[in-house]
Amino acid sequence: MAGFAAIADVGETLKKLLQEGMDAAFGTGEVTVTLDSPKKIEDDSQSEDKLLSFFLYRVTENADLKNQPPFPVSSTEIKPRPLSIDLHYMMTAYGADEDNRSRIFGRGMQILFETSILQGALLQKQLSGSSEEFRITFNPLPQETVAQIWQGLEASMRVTGFYLVSPVLIEPEAIPSAARIKHRELR
Repeated sequence: MAGFAAIADVGETLKKLLQEGMDAAFGTGEVTVTLDSPKKIEDDSQSEDKLLSFFLYRVTENADLKNQPPFPVSSTEIKPRPLSIDLHYMMTAYGADEDNRSRIFGRGMQILFETSILQGALLQKQLSGSSEEFRITFNPLPQETVAQIWQGLEASMRVTGFYLVSPVLIEPEAIPSAARIKHRELR
């Protein structure tokens, strides 16, 4: 399990996966994959460049893994369960025309479909060499929610795919020390 850098490392893993897939399909350097927000891309006047944005827009606690009890490490230590989170990404393609945007977007969807589990040699930075596994799931949202997200970003609405990466486990730094209960008294 990773520490607090897990969120950034998952992002870098996804960026590398998508960049390698784009390079294989379009040629090295033809399409740039970025983790930047659509607003930053528009502000930097890059919306005509061939780009694929894979932007982390929301983080939620994983409901299935939440509130699991701690487990004993030794007679004096208990280990709290890691913080289990889900990362919500939005994928948006940019380019000078609709044909380029559609091809870039379609290739991005294909890459994520073909590699629906991030594990092993794909993992980057502190996740490299770990036994972590992250599921990538296409996560369509209602049109009203999509419009609200774009409105909140203050960017021009575009075709967007929403993805869930789960579970990301963030290991606690400190392990509390406590003696086991050997005797209890009921009154």
